[in-house]
Amino acid sequence: MDFLKKYSGILFILLTLGCLAVVYREVLVGQKIVFPTNYLAAFYSPWAVKIPFKAIGGDTIRLLYPFRTFANSQLLAGKMPLWDPYIFSGLPALANYQTAVFYPFNILYFFLPQITAWSALVLVQPLLATWFAYLYFRSLKLSSLASFLASFSFGFSGFIISWTQAAAVVSQTAIWLPLLLYFLEKRSYRWLALFLAVCFFAGYFQVTFYIVALLAVYALVRSRLTGFLLALAFSFLIAAVQIIPTAQALSLSPRLSSEIEKVFATYLLAPTHLLRLLSPDINGNPATWNYAGPGSYEETALYLGLVPLAFALFAILRRKPTFLPKFFLGAAIISFALTSNFFLTRWFLHLPLPFIPTFQPSRILILTTFSLSALAAFGFDRWLKNNDRRRLIKIFLSFIPLLLAAGIFAHSPVSWRNLVLPLAMAAAAVALLFLNRRRLTIFGLVGITLLGQVYFFNKYLSIGYPQLLYPASPVFEFLQNHNDLSRFLTFGEAVKQNLSLQTQTYSPEGFDPIYPLRYGQLAYAASFNGQLETQKISRTEITLSEMGSTESAKTKPRLLRLWALLGVKYFLYYPKPDVPRPAQDIFLPDLFTPVASFSGWSAFEFKNVLPRVFLADRVTVATDPQTQLDTIFADDFNLRRDLVLEEVPAQLPVAGTDPGQAIITQYEPARVTIKTQADGPRFLFLSDNFYPGWQATLDGQQTKIYRADFSFRAVYVPAGDHVVVFNYQPESFAIGLRLSVLGLLVFATLLFFGGRRKAKSPELSSP
Repeated sequence: MDFLKKYSGILFILLTLGCLAVVYREVLVGQKIVFPTNYLAAFYSPWAVKIPFKAIGGDTIRLLYPFRTFANSQLLAGKMPLWDPYIFSGLPALANYQTAVFYPFNILYFFLPQITAWSALVLVQPLLATWFAYLYFRSLKLSSLASFLASFSFGFSGFIISWTQAAAVVSQTAIWLPLLLYFLEKRSYRWLALFLAVCFFAGYFQVTFYIVALLAVYALVRSRLTGFLLALAFSFLIAAVQIIPTAQALSLSPRLSSEIEKVFATYLLAPTHLLRLLSPDINGNPATWNYAGPGSYEETALYLGLVPLAFALFAILRRKPTFLPKFFLGAAIISFALTSNFFLTRWFLHLPLPFIPTFQPSRILILTTFSLSALAAFGFDRWLKNNDRRRLIKIFLSFIPLLLAAGIFAHSPVSWRNLVLPLAMAAAAVALLFLNRRRLTIFGLVGITLLGQVYFFNKYLSIGYPQLLYPASPVFEFLQNHNDLSRFLTFGEAVKQNLSLQTQTYSPEGFDPIYPLRYGQLAYAASFNGQLETQKISRTEITLSEMGSTESAKTKPRLLRLWALLGVKYFLYYPKPDVPRPAQDIFLPDLFTPVASFSGWSAFEFKNVLPRVFLADRVTVATDPQTQLDTIFADDFNLRRDLVLEEVPAQLPVAGTDPGQAIITQYEPARVTIKTQADGPRFLFLSDNFYPGWQATLDGQQTKIYRADFSFRAVYVPAGDHVVVFNYQPESFAIGLRLSVLGLLVFATLLFFGGRRKAKSPELSSP
C-alpha cells in the first residue's frame, strides 16, 4: 500500500492508458482509424458500400473533418484560412469557432498526416480529462484513490466519451474544466488566464461559456473573484484573435434570430431522464440501432458509472456536508434544471440574454457530469475514512427497484436487455460490501467502475477502415474534371452538404452553425414564398436541391432564377429507391442538357446558368430588402444585364449592345483576380457572398464593393481593359491578432519576471 500511495499518480495514468489501449486496440495496431468511415461509406451519398456501421459521427463527417481539411490546406500553404469559398457560396472560415485554428494541440497537423493527428487528438481526450480532474481533486486534499475513481468517472463519462465520437470539439473544450478549477483553487492566476485562452481556442464556445460561468461562481464563493476576473480579462486578450472575428460572424448569422422553439422541444429533458444516470441505454443506443430517446444520444448522455453515482449520493446524504460538496450539489441541480422541460426553464431560455437563446440546452450537462463526479470524490473519500457500509448498501439496493421501474416505464424489450449490466453491477457492489473485507471491497468497487465505463466506451466507439476515408467517387471525379469554378447540386440520393468542402468543389448549399444571414434569407425566399424571413430560416443549413415527388425544375421558378444567378452549372441525379423517377421528368430538355452518365448517376448542364462573374450595364437601387427580393424574382428582371444595389452608386453604368467580358484569372479562398474589357462603364458582378472584410482594387487603386442582388458583390469598372482584385482582409481578425500578440507578450513578460523572483528568493532569505 505504501508503494501505491507513493506512485499513485503514475499508476493511475498507466491504468487509464491501459483502458484506452483496450478500447482503441484496433487503432493502435493500425487496422482502423478514429473516424466513422464505415458510417460515411455506407450511409452517405455518393458512396454505397454494404458494410456494418454505427450511426455515430455525422458532424465529424460533414462538418468538423472537412473544416480541418480546408484549414490544414491553407495553413500548410502559408496562408490563414480566413474565407471558405466551397460552401454557402462563401463564408468566413476562421471566424467559425469550430475550426479551432489556434488550438495549440493542432500543431500536430504540421508534423503528422491529417488522419493520424486527428486520431491522436481524439484518443487523448479521455486521458487528459481524467488527469486534469485528478489534479484538481488532489488539490482539495482528497485521497489518491477517491480522486482517481472520480476523475476516471469524469474522463470516461457519457458526456466526454459520446462527444469524442460524435463531435470532438465539444469534448475537446470540456476536458479543460477541471484543470481550470485546479489553477483557480491554487490561485495560479497567470496559468489560469493562459489555459482559459486555450479553452476559448478549443473549438466550442457554448461549453466554454458554461465553464466560465461555473468558474465565476466558484471564484466568488471561494473568495478568489478578483484574481479570476483579471485572469478572465487576460484570457480574452490572448484569445481575441478568435473571439472578435467569431463575435462579428455570429452577429451576421441567423443564429441570433432564427426560431429556437424546435430545439427546445427536442432537447429539453424530462425529469425522468435522471434514470440515465443508472443506465445510459434505457432508451437504447445508436450503436445497436435501437435508440429511441429524445434528440440525439450524445446530446442527452448523462452517465458517470453506477459506483461513482452511489458515492455521489453518499456525499449528498451526509448529515453535515462540508462547503464544496454543497457547492457541487447546487451546481448539479441548477445545471440539470436548465436543461429540463420545466416552465421556468423555458421562460429563462427565452429571455433576451446574450448567447443563451442560441445554445443547445442539453450541452450544459457538462456541468452536471463534472459536479456529480466531484461529489463522488468527496463521497468515496469520506467512505474510506468512516467505512459506513450500511448506508452504501442501502444506496446500491435502492438502485435495483429504480432500474426495474425504469424498465417498466420504458415499455420496451430493449430496456430490459440494457438493464442487465447495471443490475449485475449493483448486485456485485452489494455482495462486495457484505463480504466486509475492506481491501477487496475497495478494489472491487474501483474494478466495477473501470469495467463499466470501458464497456460503455467500447459500445459507443465509432472507428472505421482507413481505406473508406472519403474514398474516390465518380461523382466527385466528374466535378473535379469539370472544375471551371461552376457550382453544382445533386438530387434524389443527394450528396450531403459540406462534402464539397472536403473535395474542394463548389456548392451553393452548406451545413454550418454560422453562415451569412442574408444568404439564408435569399435561399429561403427562393425555396418558399419569395418573402423576406428571419425566424423561419434554418439555424445551421441551406438546401437548394429538394424536389417533391411530382415536381420538376419548372415548378420552382424562383429557384431556377437563383440557380442561374449562383452559377450552378452541373446537376447530378441518382434516383431514390422508393421514388425511382426518370431524370428527364425533373430536368426537362428545354432547360437541361445531358452531359454524362456513370454508376447510376446522370449529369446535366443547366442552359440558363450565368457565369460566376459578368458585367452588367443596368442597375436598380432598392434599400428595402423585400423590394430587392421581389425585383430579383420578377420575370421581367434580366439577371444577366441588371443588378439590384442597396445604395445609390457614385457612378452609373451605361447600357450598350456589347455586354463586355470578365474573366477570372486567379481564384483563391481569400483572393480573386478578374480581368475585364468593355466598351462602356459597367458593374462587375461576382456571385460570392458580400461580407465585411472584403476589399477590392481597380488597377491597383482601392474601390468600393457594393452589395448586389441581395447577397453578392459588385464593383464599378470604367470602359476599357481593367484588373479587379478582391481580397479578404477582415478588420476583426487584424484587431484580434494585435490584441492576442499583446496578450502573449505580456504573459511572457510576467512569466519571465515571476520566474526570476522565485530564483532570487532563496538568496534574499539567506543569512
